[in-house]
Amino acid sequence: MLPLQTLRAFRQAAQTQNLRAAAEQLNLTHGAVSQQIRLLEDRLGLPLFDRVGRGLRLNAAGTALLSRVQQALALLEAGEREARALGQAPQRVLRLSMLPSVAQCWLLPRLSRWQRAHPGWRLAIDARQTVAEVLGPGVDVAIRYGQQPWEGAVAQSLGFECLVPVASPSLAAALRGLAPADLLRFPMLEGTASWTLWMQPAGVLEPLPEPVASFNDAGLLLQAAESGLGIALARGLLVLDRLRDGRLLPLHTLQVPSPRQYWLVASAPTWERPEVQALHTWLLAQLAESERELAGLL
Repeated sequence: MLPLQTLRAFRQAAQTQNLRAAAEQLNLTHGAVSQQIRLLEDRLGLPLFDRVGRGLRLNAAGTALLSRVQQALALLEAGEREARALGQAPQRVLRLSMLPSVAQCWLLPRLSRWQRAHPGWRLAIDARQTVAEVLGPGVDVAIRYGQQPWEGAVAQSLGFECLVPVASPSLAAALRGLAPADLLRFPMLEGTASWTLWMQPAGVLEPLPEPVASFNDAGLLLQAAESGLGIALARGLLVLDRLRDGRLLPLHTLQVPSPRQYWLVASAPTWERPEVQALHTWLLAQLAESERELAGLL
């Protein structure tokens, strides 16, 4: 790659057609600019200028190079201006509350997309099992997984969930293609969604066996299933990345809707903030993309 300082000197010399004038505009000495031009020509192994008296005139090679150098330096200088502008502009912080499972299994792998789309707005994630008060201090907006909106707050639906049985690849090899009732013979993991929600639509009415382990966090449930501890009834969006990567596999084509759905919740004044509106739009787009991808994996 050609040294950047030689390209700047070359561009200025080409524009002024005079080394002394180029040196003055670059705030360098005449000798420094001359040395940069010589270095560039040595690196390329060919002359770029014809010397005419005390001036310079681009030759054919120099003319061809100048066009590309001007484009490259313009892009670099634009990037420098944007970086400086972002560095000087104060970031707006949006404090977002959610369960650890949603943060870890779905939002975190997609967080860089938010940062690229909204570099001036930073999300401060509050992930905990206890429900943070949406209308209280410390939280601006929350992603909730429930059955109804929250009293006294604005709640917009982000979409429903589906439930699907999954297992590790080694365990799934022995289970895929079996009838739903046959799954009862294998170790089952209990999570935040009851197996009854899936078994009854599948036509299984017999009592369910005791789970080999139970979890109050969907992320821990998926980790246990991935380790081969048993089969899990997973929420589609949370298991999506593991299905895509092959860390977990679906056991049956039947997927049933969860009675709960995702909500974005905030106080009425907070909901009107532009960053909250931007977050709502972004979440809808990301969830729609995840749902399309999930449909192709199940």
